[in-house]
Amino acid sequence: QAAPDGLGGPVAGEYDTDASDAVEASYARRMRRTHESVLRDAVAAAAPQLRSGRSIAVAHAFVAGGASSESERDLLVGGTAVVGAEVFAPFSYTALGHLHRPQSVGAPTIRYSGTPLAYSFSETDPKSITVVDLAPDGAADVTEVPVPVGRAVRTLTGSIAELLARPDEPGAHECFVRAILTDPGVVLDAKARRMDIYPMNYEKATRAVANTLEKLAEELDINGENLVNTVRAF
Repeated sequence: QAAPDGLGGPVAGEYDTDASDAVEASYARRMRRTHESVLRDAVAAAAPQLRSGRSIAVAHAFVAGGASSESERDLLVGGTAVVGAEVFAPFSYTALGHLHRPQSVGAPTIRYSGTPLAYSFSETDPKSITVVDLAPDGAADVTEVPVPVGRAVRTLTGSIAELLARPDEPGAHECFVRAILTDPGVVLDAKARRMDIYPMNYEKATRAVANTLEKLAEELDINGENLVNTVRAF
């Protein structure tokens, strides 16, 4: 993604060429910029306009120190995704979006409220909303309020026999369930058999198959490179 126009101004000498070269140079400069550099310029433009003792910034970013989930897309601007929390220092409170887990990063006043629903099986943290009370001088009182909406998610691991023998797994009956089967072979009708106990069974993963494929891949070389490493690099 290219950085927005008008942030940071042109590089010295950027437009000392003909029009087509100028456009190319401008695009290349924008592509070299990072998400953090774009946000720094935006904050530098906004900070002088602050007229009150309290202020709020709203940003969509992956701030350093945040804990991600499986369901979030990478944010890449100029090839760099991470933004330092210090970028938001001029503001009394910063409300962040992108990461789905409720959490503060860098300071209690720089915070992701998180999503109200789980979008992947990695989002096992309780969902909440964030209530912020800002005093006239900018001091922030931050309160996390649980919001038990929707269904929670749960991952259960074991053989089909072990999972069927645990009908009282705490809370799992009401959750969306992902079952990771450790049986050495294919389990017939695995989902149908689990549905009697876990009616919200949503996903099945078979660890034995994954382990077998990885072991096979490790035995293969491409141009002296391990296939697993080759695929990961790709």
